[in-house]
Amino acid sequence: PTRTQQADLLAAAHASHGDTKHVLLLPEDQRAVLLLVALEDLSYAQVAKVLGIPAGRMSRLSRARTRLQALMDEA
Repeated sequence: PTRTQQADLLAAAHASHGDTKHVLLLPEDQRAVLLLVALEDLSYAQVAKVLGIPAGRMSRLSRARTRLQALMDEA
């Protein structure tokens, strides 16, 4: 996504969850996948198309969820 799209996604995350600090700590590729799936409700195929990555690279989502959980557990 473009910087504007990313900013919109982060604003949506802030509005829905009240705190984006843990999401912001994720690597950009993981953050983008997570936000597109969680907030934009896109399918894996749609996310892959938006990001220009093969659909098989959606393991980024699993890594993002695992990392996000670890960050939240540390807090």
